[in-house]
Amino acid sequence: MEPQDRDVLRADLHSERGATAIIVASAMLVLLGFAAFAVDISAARNEQRLDQAAADAAALAGGVGFLAGDPMDQIVDDIQRYAEENLNSPEPLDWSTCRDPEALPEHLTSECISMGPDEGSVLPYRRLRVRIPTQDTETTFGRVLGVETIETFAVAEITFEPTIDELELFPAALSGALSTGSRRCLSGVPSPSSPIDRCEGHHGVIVWLDLDACEGSPLDEVMWSGTDILFTVYRSGTPRTGCDPFPNAAASASPAPGDLNHGLVERRLATEPWPVYGDARIDDRRIDNRPLWSFIDEPGSSTACADAASGATTTDDSEDDDEYVEARNNLFACLGSPPDDLFSAELYESPRLVLLPVITSSHIDGFVPAFIDSIWVENPTGDPIDCDKGFESDGDSCRHDAGREGSTDEPARSASVIVLSCDVLAADGISGAEKCSRVPGPGGDDSTVFFEFALSG
Repeated sequence: MEPQDRDVLRADLHSERGATAIIVASAMLVLLGFAAFAVDISAARNEQRLDQAAADAAALAGGVGFLAGDPMDQIVDDIQRYAEENLNSPEPLDWSTCRDPEALPEHLTSECISMGPDEGSVLPYRRLRVRIPTQDTETTFGRVLGVETIETFAVAEITFEPTIDELELFPAALSGALSTGSRRCLSGVPSPSSPIDRCEGHHGVIVWLDLDACEGSPLDEVMWSGTDILFTVYRSGTPRTGCDPFPNAAASASPAPGDLNHGLVERRLATEPWPVYGDARIDDRRIDNRPLWSFIDEPGSSTACADAASGATTTDDSEDDDEYVEARNNLFACLGSPPDDLFSAELYESPRLVLLPVITSSHIDGFVPAFIDSIWVENPTGDPIDCDKGFESDGDSCRHDAGREGSTDEPARSASVIVLSCDVLAADGISGAEKCSRVPGPGGDDSTVFFEFALSG
């Protein structure tokens, strides 16, 4: 073979002509594969968005039902119904086999619907969690690569929060709805030497709640600390008493209310008082003595409210006693038709301000704030002149009203509260978006709760 022939052959063997086409064809296959798989991923992401919307709607529906006092089975039904309607699934969701590795402690018929505490909170039912059962999205192009379906799911949680952190739930309840300014009596434990005097019969009696089984503390201790149980409205279904599944109703009354003197005088009211409102002692223990009208901040156009706000806030039974009595009377006239936001946010700091559930036919039908006002002690001789300074003779008892200076070594036998409303509380100084929440009642009347909820995260 001639040399020039060998050069031609060598050139043919090393030629790269056509290699680009092979590379492009190979790359196109990969690119088309990725593009096709992106279509499937996009469909799965769309399904996941639907899952999340359904989970959010279901959790919110459960929160509304929980605060409205719906029975547990109805709450679960609402959660499942809202999930399926928003998911627009052709077939019912399979809740029975649904698994949630991060479920909260209390499972509501399904592991994927659960309730439990919030981090850092002792309240046992502060969160509601809903996990949508896993959905399978069939692939169009992914099956070429062996991927038949893509699994999606979504989780939503709501957290219940008190609207006013300082407003503690007191272990007693009002029987039936009462108007603002009404008064009711907290009675003590009877004994042979000290029968219950029930505020000398002036006011209806408040029902004590039986919380011992859930709280693990004597009732008089709960008077001081407030209850850690998350209360909601309760109207129907399995009674929400005891601790399971909802430790939040306690519709039964306690036959023994605990030691009223220990709970109120020795504990709840034995805080550092505002010094400007004078020294008051019961059972020889100093108690908070600031009267309710001293917190009036926005009297509006009400003459009675304005007169109460400018009246005497304390008396030592001397020449200013008439002014004190007039200011007290103006307070009750003011509460007959009070303006909104009547009181300042300082009221939230008062140990005398408590939250009471309202019980109607053994059902909790809402909540009202109340102010611990007067305290009755025994008059050992029964002679009115033997009531200590700062105490008014009242039947067989001596009565102390907030704002009066005086001291006695007699223990408290009963106490009264002034019923308030959400409207008269201050709009500032609250932890929630609103002072309270309104939930619809069975007869069209709204109930008031001092909790709200929102989606977490």
